[in-house]
Amino acid sequence: MMQASRLWIRAAALTLTIAVVSACAGLGDSSNDTLAPLLTPAPSTTDPSTSSTLTDVTTTSVPETTATIAPSLPSTTTPAVRPFVTGPFPTAVPAGRCTAEAIRADFGTAPQAWLECSGAWAVTRIENCPPETECEGVNIFRWTNDGWVHRGMTYSLCVLMVDETGMPRSINDQILAGNTDCIEPIRYTPESATSNLQVGAKGERTRRLQRRLIEWRLLDDAADGYFGANTRNAIFDFQHLAGLALSGVADERTVRALALPWP
Repeated sequence: MMQASRLWIRAAALTLTIAVVSACAGLGDSSNDTLAPLLTPAPSTTDPSTSSTLTDVTTTSVPETTATIAPSLPSTTTPAVRPFVTGPFPTAVPAGRCTAEAIRADFGTAPQAWLECSGAWAVTRIENCPPETECEGVNIFRWTNDGWVHRGMTYSLCVLMVDETGMPRSINDQILAGNTDCIEPIRYTPESATSNLQVGAKGERTRRLQRRLIEWRLLDDAADGYFGANTRNAIFDFQHLAGLALSGVADERTVRALALPWP
């Protein structure tokens, strides 16, 4: 009886094994397509969709960083387009300020000789001239928004030397009448479309320059488009005020400092 039971159990186990094997074989045959996605390896970086995604991230992040940094870098053109000073500028000395004491307070040294003011300008003879010489030099001062400034000592009989201080010819004629030495005739020619503006130029660029000089009260004349002595003196005056190189020429740096476009 015990032997019969064992035989029956073995037969049953064998039958179950055959059934399981058959079932597994059938499952494998019928579900290859169904299980394939589950058995597919994880996507690699060589997959076209994955590669494009990674490439996009890499290429878009760099320009964003560059664009953020670039505006913060200093520009070398900024000093050229911003004016050093802005007008309008004083055209007259306030009451009580045309005195040696006022000049001493602002300049540090008071003129001891004859002193005369006109408009925003003051002129005094150079002191301590040797008695055997005829003293023809003058000290020239200009009234500004910051008080008196010294424009230098110059030979009073040469009007072109006085021009370099920026003092207008109209003021020169009042204070230093007769100093007409060194005057040169001016011949006007059409201005260049791109070059510096200087004495002898005529055209619309000169007219635009003169309008700004008039607006800032540096030029007491008409904007006629002719670059003459008055316009040059106004340029000299502005270059003094702005700390630019003195030339009397409206070069690019001077024009941009006047807040005008170039050319």
